[in-house]
Amino acid sequence: LPRPPQAREVSQEALRRLPPSQRMDDDEAWRSIMMGRAYAESESEDFDAAFGTVDALLAAAGPPWRSAGELQTPRKNDAWLEAKAFDAAMHSYADMPAAAWARIEPLERGAPALPWLRAQASDIAAQQGWPRRAEDGIDSAAALAPEDFGIRVQQVDSDTRRHRLLRADERLAPLLEQGADLPRVQQVRRELDAAIGPSVRFALGGRHTDNQALQGPGNGGEASLQVESSTFAGAWRLIGLADSSADSLEEGRAKRHRFGGGIQALWPDWRLDALAWSQTGSLNTSGGSLAAQWQPTHH
Repeated sequence: LPRPPQAREVSQEALRRLPPSQRMDDDEAWRSIMMGRAYAESESEDFDAAFGTVDALLAAAGPPWRSAGELQTPRKNDAWLEAKAFDAAMHSYADMPAAAWARIEPLERGAPALPWLRAQASDIAAQQGWPRRAEDGIDSAAALAPEDFGIRVQQVDSDTRRHRLLRADERLAPLLEQGADLPRVQQVRRELDAAIGPSVRFALGGRHTDNQALQGPGNGGEASLQVESSTFAGAWRLIGLADSSADSLEEGRAKRHRFGGGIQALWPDWRLDALAWSQTGSLNTSGGSLAAQWQPTHH
């Protein structure tokens, strides 16, 4: 929402103008306006007001089951499920993923055949830092609704997060043909381009000890540069490294200049780095390293 204060005013005015006949708790127009107001309140960072609006929606929705007809047959209450899912979405929107997950997980478990609910749970799982669980969830949602545009966009996002870059690029191409101007599509495209493309990192720092350190380097500074190529074969990239430091010690001035490079690979759950370097300055030497990292997680 580009102008949250104005959006809140519009929502309030819409509620005031709503005819009494349409102000029933289960009226769709009333619920839509209330949801819009909650989003506007969240954008204004007035989360107490936003959660108060959500509470009003939950109270109005009623129980999960309602009796209908002469036989009073129990029927599912779609308004209840919609309000509960919206409650989870608002907590996710407020950057409260743990609270959002506590709300969405029972809903997903109780209605596993609803693709939109699985997609929402996947999004919150990713926000929780559970990329594997998020991937499983969005793939299940896609199996239930393979043509759903929003779910297909989430699959690209999941593939990028899981370093499945070739598959992400393949899935993104038809989405660009259908909705290249959509903000969500543009966002996942930028994230994929950043994951695939080259990068440059530069750091500059200094140290001043005031003679309080009993051991370690004295006053000095350091600078480092890391250049990474674009990825190739979907996982690999070349790396160039350079760093320089100078420190004042009791024995004199210590300098170090180090240059090197190597290769890095990223896969789901795995990372491999192979580097070689040469050092000049106060000490001339060279070396290398080979490191593999595995990130085990049941999520």
